[in-house]
Amino acid sequence: MRGLTSTTVSSTGYNVETRTYDRSSWNYQLGADGYVKTDPTMQHPRCVYQLLKKHYSRYTPEMVEKVCGTPKEQFLKVAEMISSTAVPERSMTIMYALGWTQHSLGTQMIRTGAHGTTAPGQHWASPAAA
Repeated sequence: MRGLTSTTVSSTGYNVETRTYDRSSWNYQLGADGYVKTDPTMQHPRCVYQLLKKHYSRYTPEMVEKVCGTPKEQFLKVAEMISSTAVPERSMTIMYALGWTQHSLGTQMIRTGAHGTTAPGQHWASPAAA
């Protein structure tokens, strides 16, 4: 957590000094039962899926090319390969035993890989993974 200050992480409710989270700052919508509301249809504008979709919409192929240097066509080819697994009879995996965890940004790389596999709907309970 080196370099983090209460200002850099204030949106999460993280307290650097006590190393704890103030969950009341997370603004979850609660149901009458006191539990967090869910939306199995993923259509509610504040459900995690819709919020992530809005957040990631800024990362266009052109932005990827500009920031990462990956040619737009190559990025689109990889995106197509990943999204083609968003069907029940297919699944994908990302092999990360290639030093990712030893990299200074290893945690972010592993998280990105996990998002990349779950975004098209793959998860551990996928019929194709069984």
